[in-house]
Amino acid sequence: MKNKLTIMLLLCLLCIINSQAQNRMVENAQSPGNMPPQRIQDEYWPRPQKTYDERKALFLDFCSRQPDMSGRGGISNEIARLASGNQLNDEVLKSQINTVYRNEDTNEFILAGLLRLYYLYKDTPLITDRQKKDILQCLKDFKYWYTEPGFDGRCYWTENHEGAFHSVELLAGQLLKDEIFTNNRQNGRWHMQHALDRLEQWIDWRIRFGWSEWLAHSYYEVDLMTLCNLYDFAEDKTVSARAGLLIDGLLFEMALHNFQGVFASSHGRTYTRSIKGARGEGTLGTMKLIFGVGVFTGASNGTVSLATSSYRCPEIIQKIANDYSVPLRIHQRQSIDIKDAYKYGLSYCDESFANLYLGIQDYAHPAIVDMMEKNTKKYRVWLGGDYEKYRMVYDQQVQQYGKIITPELDAHAMTETNIETYKTADYSLSCAQEFRPGSPGYQQHIWQATLGIDATVFTNHPGSMDESSRPNYWAGNGILPKAAQYKNVLFCIYDIPESNPFPYKRSEQKSRQFSEEYYNTLDQLVPADPPIPFTHAYFPRNAFDEVIEKGNWIFGKKGDGYIALYSRNPTEWNEKEENADLIAKGRGNIWIVEMGSKTDWKDFSRFVTAISKAKVNCEGLNVIYNSPSLGEMKYGWSKDFQVKGEIIPLDDYLRFDNPFSRTEFASDKVEINYKNEKVILDFKNAIRETGNQ
Repeated sequence: MKNKLTIMLLLCLLCIINSQAQNRMVENAQSPGNMPPQRIQDEYWPRPQKTYDERKALFLDFCSRQPDMSGRGGISNEIARLASGNQLNDEVLKSQINTVYRNEDTNEFILAGLLRLYYLYKDTPLITDRQKKDILQCLKDFKYWYTEPGFDGRCYWTENHEGAFHSVELLAGQLLKDEIFTNNRQNGRWHMQHALDRLEQWIDWRIRFGWSEWLAHSYYEVDLMTLCNLYDFAEDKTVSARAGLLIDGLLFEMALHNFQGVFASSHGRTYTRSIKGARGEGTLGTMKLIFGVGVFTGASNGTVSLATSSYRCPEIIQKIANDYSVPLRIHQRQSIDIKDAYKYGLSYCDESFANLYLGIQDYAHPAIVDMMEKNTKKYRVWLGGDYEKYRMVYDQQVQQYGKIITPELDAHAMTETNIETYKTADYSLSCAQEFRPGSPGYQQHIWQATLGIDATVFTNHPGSMDESSRPNYWAGNGILPKAAQYKNVLFCIYDIPESNPFPYKRSEQKSRQFSEEYYNTLDQLVPADPPIPFTHAYFPRNAFDEVIEKGNWIFGKKGDGYIALYSRNPTEWNEKEENADLIAKGRGNIWIVEMGSKTDWKDFSRFVTAISKAKVNCEGLNVIYNSPSLGEMKYGWSKDFQVKGEIIPLDDYLRFDNPFSRTEFASDKVEINYKNEKVILDFKNAIRETGNQ
């Protein structure tokens, strides 16, 4: 009875907040157009062209010629139009402000755009006084953090959302220092300090631990938007300078993994549109703007922010992005394991560290489950955390085994990630080494081979049979594999259990689900669906110049790049999936990838012949493969990774370990060298130093 009363009170409060928000909406707003507008297409550049200033002009012109937009990208499109000298479109502005007032998830991204627009053009005739007044009122009415009064269904707690919320609060407070904000009745100076306290933490964690949402081709665009706003507009000079250094670091990561404009890497979070070929990657436009390769796909948050920012990418990073002169073996490390947090002076009980753990998204790890549940109940945030259900599983294991045997049960987790990427002029191969094998997955994209913007190859264990769930048919994994890479060869082993390691369905929190029925299901123990009994590969035959199937191998040629993909289990094509879905039935399987090129093999036929004749010996989930290029390689679900008898380390990598930078993990200084040039990112002193070696 008490729980139902609490639920009803929360629902009533939500209705009141929504009613107040509706009353604040700008009057007479209309959606600009009832039919989807025809978008202008851009030209893909696989090789670098033009200067940065020329590319910036092309991008802003491209955006300004697009039809008016009312969706999430509408405000970014308007910023680009303003940068080209156009008047702010009143209907688009009203639509964007109304979206903010509806308190929809990700509305802080729109607010970030409103702030950039206001800071840049408030003193120009491109914005009317009425429009400026509406923007400022919207800033005053916004709820900036989950500790403020009011209940809503927005996501505050992932890494990219945390940075976005803190940055918009700081910049709004700066504009309205002595004004009282509607939601919590505090003035702008209070909001500035509240934001600064959290921003300094958020920035420090990124400096020390990297990005939990590692190499995320959707969310790096949000991070770039946040950092550009801080770089351009933060009054605190240290925050501004450190934001600029973090942009340098992000662009360095993108440069390392750039392959002809594709963000050719493993990704901490992804979506189907971004991995079935790369034309849906959020970072494509930024690649073209900064590095001269890629394609403009629209007014994405990060690309527009960079194009209208005073920030400039160091030339050394631009040169690294397009240097294919020698093969690159790239190692890097992102994030931390919860079990190791104490090594870095982090507490499992102090609420001030909750946002770090929320950003890592290992919400239900045994070491922090009590603190996270306490935080949830106190602030009504991430109510779908299922803490009681995880605790039940842990308690059952302690009773049965005397200890917790599977602490890695939270599917969302993006804990310590050690990445290898091998990049040549003709292909790229990238892997998150042994990332939580056998655990439930979410949006983690473990490995990818890239031979062109449309020629991307990967395997996964489907989390569902649709393309919208998290995980789904292509994006993420129902059960994570055990994967390892050494240079141009990769192994990916799946051991799919008959029942899910976490035996209950997760309660995913989404704004559209806020109803009495939804809250009544939070405590229900609904059995998890059994894992789907197959794995599959995305191998888009139509994207390759030539495809050959031979025994358990399938070979592809794109330009001068070659790929060979092996499945221990028999495979069959799902003809409904655009000649790209190669299904291997069975809960256990071993996939092998070997990459090559014309430089290595002279021609494709030699590559095919050599690999198809190579010995592959699979016993259960263990494999010995005599790679024609690397020699004997051994791997297994319960065995180490060996090349020519040497065990290959797959963890405890440096923050950066590549020909351009060797940087210790958790270091506050990154030195990048290229030929006779160098740049030093000194986060401690908030200085970028450039010079010669």
